[in-house]
Amino acid sequence: MKNTLLVSFLFFFSFQMQAQIEFAPVGATWHYGYFSYAYFSGFTEIVSVSDTSILGKVSKKLEVKTEKRNLVNGNIITDNEVHYLCNQGDTVFHYDPQSMIDFTVLFDFSMDSGDTLFYVDDWYYFVLDSIGTVELNGDPIIVQYGRTSTDQADHFVSTAVTAKFGPLDRFLFIDLLDWCFLGVQHGPCYDFRCYEDDNFPLLQLSEEDCDYIPGYESVLTDDKKWKYAFAACDIGGGYEARLGSDTLINTSTYKALIISDTCGNMANPGFLHENIVSGKLWFLRASDWEEILLMDMSLEVGDTFIYTPDTPEPLVTTTVSNIEFINGRKVITLSHYPSFCLTGGNLKFIEGVGTSAGMVKQTFFDDWNELPFLFGAGLICAQNDTITIYETPELSWMDCSISCLSTDVTEIQGSAMLMTISPNPVNRRLQINFSQPARKSSLCLFSATGELLREHPLPDGVKQGELNMDALSDGLYLLQFRENGRPVYSKKIIKN
Repeated sequence: MKNTLLVSFLFFFSFQMQAQIEFAPVGATWHYGYFSYAYFSGFTEIVSVSDTSILGKVSKKLEVKTEKRNLVNGNIITDNEVHYLCNQGDTVFHYDPQSMIDFTVLFDFSMDSGDTLFYVDDWYYFVLDSIGTVELNGDPIIVQYGRTSTDQADHFVSTAVTAKFGPLDRFLFIDLLDWCFLGVQHGPCYDFRCYEDDNFPLLQLSEEDCDYIPGYESVLTDDKKWKYAFAACDIGGGYEARLGSDTLINTSTYKALIISDTCGNMANPGFLHENIVSGKLWFLRASDWEEILLMDMSLEVGDTFIYTPDTPEPLVTTTVSNIEFINGRKVITLSHYPSFCLTGGNLKFIEGVGTSAGMVKQTFFDDWNELPFLFGAGLICAQNDTITIYETPELSWMDCSISCLSTDVTEIQGSAMLMTISPNPVNRRLQINFSQPARKSSLCLFSATGELLREHPLPDGVKQGELNMDALSDGLYLLQFRENGRPVYSKKIIKN
């Protein structure tokens, strides 16, 4: 008798606790991780937005938003739906206008151990094994522990359903057939992240933020192009890279890489492929079909990365020295081989942009065999269509809008000043002449790595001058004329 009374008391106590719970009060918000095998990854947010009436039932209107990243191209896609929940005593009903013609039972908190709740035309079901409580945010919450399966499956999958916000380990709408949860690799898959309402503080059961979207911004967007300068370390020039058409290679989709030199020559040295989730970028060389890892955005400070240069040089081991965010983009800085000219001995991986060392690990054309791109290229800028999305700080003296990178003069609009220099190449002294008297001006000399070597203020009214290059090592330099601190005119100088 005592045992019977105790069981009855516990059942009554549980019923009383449940009766005080309003499921999906207005303002209640759920977040779930979202994943569709090989295609999409993101999150789903469900918000109870209002009380309403539909199909003759007083209900809660739920707005369901899914934001997911396309793992092929990196684009973010947003899907929106509306669902309805109806409370009647211990039972919660669900109506999905997209797939149902009426409300169906979602949860039944009056079930006893051993009871079965059927979904989806009675062939997908939930078996209740036991009832317990769990303390969440200081509140005791009733939990139904059970299993789900189908009449065609040979196994069950355990699950736990709370009387406060539904399943602890899967999607809210448990009545919709969840192949992923049953272990069958169809999407989408959901995992519980967060819940909160006006009377229940945020409960976060995942390491990720509630609205976390895995993956990095895609490098390989159709309108992307890059401009590089190269110098080995005494030869000036550059190239532009852009993406060609999609190409299917060994069941994977690659982007053809098109590069052009300062003379308008074009080539397709290979293909690019990326993984948005890991932030890895590979180059598939067309000459021998060797695939080389160019970039890895998942690295942490202290991690190493091995470059495989297409030169007689040995493998280059680099170490992550710094991670920062520039205009919202993750930028990883690695120590690099000393002969890497244009970026000061450091290599950078830039989210959504690529690598500062160039997109090609091979020589450009057959007759340029002494000019490897890996150690001779420096990223000036990257653009989406005509919009500049990244500029390398060390090469900020170069103009991203120029279409031909050569040893010729770069004139910056907005000034009538012209500057001529001779001789070029120069051995000792460089003669400089200005088309009109200088005013509040200076001359700046940069190394090929972008390091400012000298800055000479010019007296007002001067029209000519001389620059002693004798003490400088042979190589490529840039002479820049500035007015009021603003670059106006630049000229590449070769010292020999």
